[in-house]
Amino acid sequence: MGSHVWVEQCPCCGFEEMIVSSYDSLYFEVTCRICGYARWTEERVPDNHDVQLAKRALGKMDDEEKGKALELYCEDNIPLVARLKENLLNKG
Repeated sequence: MGSHVWVEQCPCCGFEEMIVSSYDSLYFEVTCRICGYARWTEERVPDNHDVQLAKRALGKMDDEEKGKALELYCEDNIPLVARLKENLLNKG
């Protein structure tokens, strides 16, 4: 698997750096590491609640926090919004 940052704004949450990944030279995907939006070989659009949660989180995050979220995505491919939802469920 290979990947690189593609500087294009996510159409869902507005995050400015989506990532391009390739698998076995056959499957390519552009993914937002914040809300989970993905497109190319297969398009996945997050639900509106997730998009709004991602936008609120981005509005409150500084560059260091965004960098940490991107690092975590690179470790396990889990978008920030999924982590936020999990934290909310665990607190509730």
